[in-house]
Amino acid sequence: MTLIVSAATFLYIALVGGNPYHAGPAAAFDEGGTPRASFHRGEWMYVRRNVCLDRDIYAEQSPSLYDVNRKAYIALRGTATLAKAGCAVRSSAFEIPATLPPGDYEYRNVSRFQNNLVGRDESNVYPPIRITVTE
Repeated sequence: MTLIVSAATFLYIALVGGNPYHAGPAAAFDEGGTPRASFHRGEWMYVRRNVCLDRDIYAEQSPSLYDVNRKAYIALRGTATLAKAGCAVRSSAFEIPATLPPGDYEYRNVSRFQNNLVGRDESNVYPPIRITVTE
């Protein structure tokens, strides 16, 4: 019986792997570091989030802006990094597209990583940040 439980536990860890990626709430800032919820087209928006990693992982970020009124996603440039274990404030930035229609948006981000022995991708979806884009 012990052998069966041990084998099942090992198989679960190998396939699922757990979640080494823990992130707190995020906030939007301008390039001067001032918290903001409204941005002009062409301005840079910086996102800061407290992130803790149980171990080093290779992570891919897939950010987007979601147009609340038109129910449409606008893809932003993704990144891929080797994230080191430990806790830190992690930042990312992007330029609000000059052609983006004014309105209400949500900044959304999905982090994908591998955390198991079989190489299956896992992901975290983080709470959105609501912003308003003006001309």
